[in-house]
Amino acid sequence: MTCSEVCLRAMIREFPPVSILGHKTHTNTGLLLGDSTIAFPCAFCRYCEGMAKDYRDYENGIADVVEFLVRGRATVSRDVYLQGHQSNNRRQIDVLVEGHQFGINRTKLIIDCKNYAKALDVNAVGTFASMVQDVGAEAGWLVTTMGYSEAAANFIESRRGLRVHVMPLQELLKWRPKGTRSVLYAFKSESARRLATDAVRKKGFRARAASPGELTDPDPTDLLLEVFRYYKPPEDGDILAVTEKAIRDAGANEFRNLSTSVVIGGGTPGHRWLPLTIKGHPTEIKLNVANDADAREQIKEFATHGILKQLSLTIPDLTIDDLDIERPDVWPVPGLFPEQLGL
Repeated sequence: MTCSEVCLRAMIREFPPVSILGHKTHTNTGLLLGDSTIAFPCAFCRYCEGMAKDYRDYENGIADVVEFLVRGRATVSRDVYLQGHQSNNRRQIDVLVEGHQFGINRTKLIIDCKNYAKALDVNAVGTFASMVQDVGAEAGWLVTTMGYSEAAANFIESRRGLRVHVMPLQELLKWRPKGTRSVLYAFKSESARRLATDAVRKKGFRARAASPGELTDPDPTDLLLEVFRYYKPPEDGDILAVTEKAIRDAGANEFRNLSTSVVIGGGTPGHRWLPLTIKGHPTEIKLNVANDADAREQIKEFATHGILKQLSLTIPDLTIDDLDIERPDVWPVPGLFPEQLGL
């Protein structure tokens, strides 16, 4: 077993709880199969290592998170160009968010993703501020893996609409929110898998080299690639049609689709399995929630499946108001990527 494979298995226990349908490589709680007793031998798992080498995977991951958080209240576009009013040049934008925000009917928020090994300096922030002004955007976000300098922070505070957010690779790895779809492909050569990885990332998908150890009955000659995205089907087809066409167009024709899946719950760094309480008493039942609104939604769904009626047979006068969760001391989880964009 290689160092990367050990890292991947060890990272399993770091995944947030998710519920996944249709994927043979997951348990019923959505966690990847593997040995959680193995310790990390190095700083990055295989996915983080691959993402660190490809800026597009980081950009696509940030776009996934933003699109999930806006929940349809704005349009999120990836790798687009806007005309600069002052430069008279087309400017490349990693992520563009267009929608109702800041009390204005229609505004533009541009996001620049910096997968850097060191903190942003004031020059990087100043360059981005100039681009925000050039394209006429009302707001701009820099999202970086490693933070920013004191001088950069002072500059940010002096500019209205300019913000910097930190999203480490390890935290982005834990984002597979509800609605994320994935496909597991098998290839017979490393060159074909590399071509496919590059092709799907150019189409806005995240990709990671999966390990045969994640399958219950693997073919040892298969080289696996998982492709995933918080996904809304574009006009040209669904996830299978888009990714398979991209892979074939790249020249990697010999591959197989092993499975597809969709995340139906959880999948953010803030999600926790918390005990359901009945009239203040904790039970063995656990709900996968990230905040109080999430808890109320799941309790309502829990009650509508007839379980409340069954419980009322043994607990007199039981109502949905008697159901709650047992909250940890720190709740919800603080310090994560912003949960709303003011849209």
